[in-house]
Amino acid sequence: MRRAVLFFLFFMLVGCGYKPVQKVTKTIFDEPVLVKVAIDPEDPKVGEYLEDEITKMAIKRLDLIVTKDVDKAKSYILVNRYVVNTSPVNEDNEGNVIRYSVNAAVEFAVKDKKGFWSKNIVTNEYVPVKPKSQLNDEAKEKATKLAIKKALDEFVLAVFQRGQNQ
Repeated sequence: MRRAVLFFLFFMLVGCGYKPVQKVTKTIFDEPVLVKVAIDPEDPKVGEYLEDEITKMAIKRLDLIVTKDVDKAKSYILVNRYVVNTSPVNEDNEGNVIRYSVNAAVEFAVKDKKGFWSKNIVTNEYVPVKPKSQLNDEAKEKATKLAIKKALDEFVLAVFQRGQNQ
């Protein structure tokens, strides 16, 4: 029985054409890849964090060689715009905000072997607060980072789907 299960799993992974995302990205990106975020002067901390996380994602999850040198880059992943905002979501019976939504919108512009494409991703993360209190900076920063990580997960999925459509 164990051999049958192992054979079935092997067949599903190999026979169905499954490829890990790292293998797919090698077929669509020329390396090295430039990663750059246009830093918003009103929110530079988020922009710097976003650029660091995209660089880590490109190296660790997509297995790409990354460069900071525009002249050496053969492909690129750029973020031309990003916005992070906060809005109240839930109130208690007395009208006090008890939950906020931290929204992250990221506009990706990518050049790969197939040409230019873009992807706009909007994600959010919810933050509960005590009634009659405001969203503190620490909670907002944590939620912002989680929302950005969700956006990067969606970007990896978009890259994978683009590679599968060859």
